[in-house]
Amino acid sequence: MKLLKLTFLLLLPITSLFAQSKTAPVITDAFSDSLKVQIPRIAPTELSIKKITYVGNIAADGKVMKALIMRQEGGGSEAEAKFVVTLRALILAAPAWKPAFDTASNTAVEDEVKFTIELKKGDVKIKQDK
Repeated sequence: MKLLKLTFLLLLPITSLFAQSKTAPVITDAFSDSLKVQIPRIAPTELSIKKITYVGNIAADGKVMKALIMRQEGGGSEAEAKFVVTLRALILAAPAWKPAFDTASNTAVEDEVKFTIELKKGDVKIKQDK
């Protein structure tokens, strides 16, 4: 038991070095709301895309730097392909996220994020994935 306690006390400082000292980026209402307004305007009438999952980087200023499609459910027509290209441009131009924050240096930092846009009968849901 003493050996276990000693091992724990010796490893504790080492593990704290590897502890995460930053918070993840957080999606903002401004980002979500702007896309929820614009997506129905650009969506083709016969939209079969149900869900698109993006992975990207959020800059220290909160802007989306990349928005790469990780997964797409549905789609395939030429109109839907144009919709996806236009949607990516809207994502890159949308209002900022709350950026990641490095508590050790007390500054905002770039970090990766994953989010999903769900489209169902004119309803748009945008959520940040863990």
